[in-house]
Amino acid sequence: MADHDQPTPQPQQVGVDRRKLLQISVQACGFAAAASGSYVVLNYMAPLPEGLGEQDVAIQENELKPGTALQVLHKGKPVLIVRDSSGGLHALSAICTHLGCLVKWSEEQSKIECPCHGAQFALDGKVLGGPAPEALAEIPVGVEHGVIRLGGPS
Repeated sequence: MADHDQPTPQPQQVGVDRRKLLQISVQACGFAAAASGSYVVLNYMAPLPEGLGEQDVAIQENELKPGTALQVLHKGKPVLIVRDSSGGLHALSAICTHLGCLVKWSEEQSKIECPCHGAQFALDGKVLGGPAPEALAEIPVGVEHGVIRLGGPS
């Protein structure tokens, strides 16, 4: 009998077929997405720990170099403190007026930008471009004895 007349052995199916593997993969991805979404929502809804952000903001003046910014909590809200290239201080709400994302300081462009939808703000908080409907709220800032304080000098 010739070799070509013998039936070819069929590989044995071991484990999970493709369809089942695809179902398991899709279910795992769905579970991961739901878990991560739930984590974000629950953290957003959770109140800040007692006293967090309520203390006075006091930053040594030499910690904030010209052209840089620092984000702090002031009265429980995020605030962006910017020292412009000439040394002037500006403090603004760090919450974008479009959808509430946190804004960031762009050293390269010397302006405040929202990474979510591209809103741009000047150092006085005015809208320069993008979808933001209103300016960022200004917060009084001052320097007393080499210490930067929000709310002005005490």
